[in-house]
Amino acid sequence: MAMDRFGASDPASAPPRKLTAMDLEIADLTEAIGALAPGRLSAQQLPEARAELEAARREAGDGVTRVLGAVEALLAVEAASLAEFRRALEVQATVILEACAYEDLAGQRLAKVERLLADLQDRLSQLAVRTGVEDRAVIETAADLRRRQLHLNGPALGGPEVGQAAIDAMFD
Repeated sequence: MAMDRFGASDPASAPPRKLTAMDLEIADLTEAIGALAPGRLSAQQLPEARAELEAARREAGDGVTRVLGAVEALLAVEAASLAEFRRALEVQATVILEACAYEDLAGQRLAKVERLLADLQDRLSQLAVRTGVEDRAVIETAADLRRRQLHLNGPALGGPEVGQAAIDAMFD
């Protein structure tokens, strides 16, 4: 084997060696991780998904603000005649209907995020199966415990865990 200028062996001049089972496993794992496209996920897809969620939240908030503003305007109408009241009602009803367009936009944005998450779930499942990796027990942090105990995770899927009457009673 040839030596470099420091007296160390030069791996480029070494005779080719046989791939070991470990080498093959590492190559297979590297290929499986590459199939996840982690660079694209972290640099493009996940930031885009976060931007879509932020935009959906912003658009929903703006839409709700416009609806509430129109309802407040309706409640404040002081019309001299039924015809005048009807005109005010039509104007504010149109504002409400236009404001509800946020629902369609938010739905489109959320559908994009759903597709990304489904794709990511499929790729992670394939990686786990291919590599034989099993989940380890997750250690619950103090923050996780507090969030779970105080129900700080937002509304439950399928409805609230606590009835509205119990929530109202907290404020009495």
